[in-house]
Amino acid sequence: MPDESDVMNVLLISDSPEKAEMLTQIMDQHGLKGEIHRLRPTQSSIACARRSGRYRRVAPHDFILFDFSEPDEHCVSIVSDIAFGPNRASAPVILLTSNASEHLLESDRLSSGGTGMFAPTGLNCFLKKMRQHSRRRFLRALSVMSDLGPVLVRLPGFFLRRDNRMPAQKVAWFAPPAHIGDPMKTDNGESRVDRRANSVSATAG
Repeated sequence: MPDESDVMNVLLISDSPEKAEMLTQIMDQHGLKGEIHRLRPTQSSIACARRSGRYRRVAPHDFILFDFSEPDEHCVSIVSDIAFGPNRASAPVILLTSNASEHLLESDRLSSGGTGMFAPTGLNCFLKKMRQHSRRRFLRALSVMSDLGPVLVRLPGFFLRRDNRMPAQKVAWFAPPAHIGDPMKTDNGESRVDRRANSVSATAG
């Protein structure tokens, strides 16, 4: 996706600013451009995903990444509203998973409301597919899949807090965030990560 017309506008719902930075870096490594807006999993993120309330006039996101790799009860409640059932978000929802959370998705603890799910694919494989196709073609395919339910993308082990396989110097390589005002006026702890022409900046509201 080398052209400016292929720049992605992505909503990331996650408690972890570190994962936002790591996703930014790995997407840059795949030659992908765009913006990642991070919101914590709250009622505010539900409103943003549905483009309701104060988010009614916010530009629509191309797709939603929901961090479901280390879910707690609160996270399960939020993902149920955003990714499953008749009132789920209109934008394609991609659940970022782990082995443990995939077992949870298969259990009775999460009601899918009749929504289906595809088998998970790895993050690198997903990003390669994104890189191989134009923005329009990729989003069209993603939209068709998401009509049946959320798409599952498995995160590498080093994304997880309890996994120590990622070298310390690799983590330290990430660019420090610059703190400026967030035009989305997010709650405390929410941030916006911009990726343009292989540069990284993050803002915390």
